[in-house]
Amino acid sequence: MLPELCSRYGQHERTLFSFLTGPDSASAASFLARTDLPARGRLPSLGLEAVYDYFVASGALSVRASGRSSRWTEIATRLRDAHGLSAPQRRLAKTIAVLNLVATSGTLRASRKVLGLAEGDVDETLAQLKAAGLVTYRSFADEYRIWQGTDIDIADLLDAAHHRVRHQSLVELLSAVGEPPPVVAARHSAEHHLLRVFAQRYATGDEPVEPLDAFSPYDGEVLLIANPNPTAPELHRSPAVAQPTGTDPESPCSPSTDATKPTAAHPESQNALFAAAAKPMVAAIPDGVGALE
Repeated sequence: MLPELCSRYGQHERTLFSFLTGPDSASAASFLARTDLPARGRLPSLGLEAVYDYFVASGALSVRASGRSSRWTEIATRLRDAHGLSAPQRRLAKTIAVLNLVATSGTLRASRKVLGLAEGDVDETLAQLKAAGLVTYRSFADEYRIWQGTDIDIADLLDAAHHRVRHQSLVELLSAVGEPPPVVAARHSAEHHLLRVFAQRYATGDEPVEPLDAFSPYDGEVLLIANPNPTAPELHRSPAVAQPTGTDPESPCSPSTDATKPTAAHPESQNALFAAAAKPMVAAIPDGVGALE
């Protein structure tokens, strides 16, 4: 851990050996000088909180300009401004801070298991730090992190939002976000020099589809099927739809005829249902216009 920390935030070997042999009060040499070693039993150790104190007190960042220094500054500021912490809480917070700085991936991260190896029983102290808003737990990474930000519990807000929408259909959720913009039948418009614009909306696929109003600014409607059923519904041409007079329904309309335009006499001729075979989309299009491109 020390080589990685010195490489990222210090001056490589110079910072490393300064910590091991330097005269600074937070260095390893000073710790050995003031610590009495027992003849038997467990030997005293220098924890990660001492590593944190050394890097902050020695001003190692002042001699190294690095993009990573912003994360160090964020952590140092958050711990500096934290008041009322007990000695175990502050020690554990510093341990988490050092692990946050060196752990980008892998097993060396501030997980419950690693913190237990470093500090012993940390469950109660972790709960106190979380309650104080000093650390947050990222479940997807199994890691505790020093958090400088809002004290709002975002996880609780996400759970509440999920509970609110769990009984809403996908169509309702998509429509609440915003209606899709109109779409142009590009190939037909280019080939026949007649602009055809279609409205779009989300649908479940099992509701009745009504023709657009005869005076609608759109030539038809595209229904975007949002249905958990993977099989798109089969919608057939309504028998009530009349064919435009004098127009061959099998051939595309030409620019010289307005048979596909809605009229007061035949408003239903504006929309005939067209079921797309390969896509979960249903388009209500005028007779003879052809498929959308």
